[in-house]
Amino acid sequence: MATAQLGKYPIEAELGRGAMGVVYRSTHPRLEIPVAIKVLAEQYSSDPNFRQRFHREAATVAALNHPGIVRVYDFDEDGPVLFIVMEWVEGRSMRSWLDEYGRFSVDVSVDLLQQLLSAVGIAHDLGVVHRDIKPDNILISNRGKTKILDFGISKLVDDKQRLTATGRAPPRRAAVHRAAARGAAFAGVRSAAPVDCDPVANHGHHLEGDRQGSRRTLSELRGVLGRFPLHAEARCRPASDGSCFQ
Repeated sequence: MATAQLGKYPIEAELGRGAMGVVYRSTHPRLEIPVAIKVLAEQYSSDPNFRQRFHREAATVAALNHPGIVRVYDFDEDGPVLFIVMEWVEGRSMRSWLDEYGRFSVDVSVDLLQQLLSAVGIAHDLGVVHRDIKPDNILISNRGKTKILDFGISKLVDDKQRLTATGRAPPRRAAVHRAAARGAAFAGVRSAAPVDCDPVANHGHHLEGDRQGSRRTLSELRGVLGRFPLHAEARCRPASDGSCFQ
C-alpha cells in the first residue's frame, strides 16, 4: 500500500483536526527529524488572496527564532493544498492539560506567563502579531516549557473572517486587534479559572461598553508578586508600540 504524500513529506499519522485545518505527523526528508504538518482548510486555501498572503506571512514567521515559539521549517502547496511544516514538540497543549488537571497554581501561572511574554515580545519586535493566543495554541513540552503555535497564520485567518464588504477591517476593529495582541496572554489570570475565549472579541466587548469582569484572583497574585525576585519595571523593556515586554 502506497504511503500518503504531501509534497516531499510522507504522511505518517493524523494528529488532530480543527477549524483552521488538519495536523499530521511526518519526517523531514533532509533533516531526518519528526515534524508536524498543518494543512489549511479548503475555505482558506481556495482564496487566491489568502494564498498570496500565506506565503508572505509564513516567510516572516519562519524567521522567528525563539525557544517559546514553534519553529517553522517549511511552507508550500501541493496542488490546491496549502501546508506549513513545523517543529515537533514532545508534550501536549495547554488546553489538554487544563482539561485533565484543572487550573494551574499561581506560581506556575506566573512562570508560564513570563515564558509567553518573552516569546510574544520577540515576535512583536519583528512586527508579527498572533491575535489568537489561547490554551489550544500553546504547547507545554515534557520539560515544562511553553511554545506558541500558529504565529502569522492565526492573523491571516482572523483577517479573512473579519473582512467587511469593502475588503478592509473597520478602524475601530483594527484598534481592538492591536489591544488584543498586547493583552491576550493575561486572559487566564483575570478570572478564577483560565479563560478560553477569542481575545479580540473579548476586547471588543469591553470597548463597546460592558466592562464587567472578574478580579477574583488578584488577592492570590499579590502574595506571589511580593515574592517576585525583581520588580517588573526593572525587568522589562519597551516594545515598539509602547507596551512592555521582558
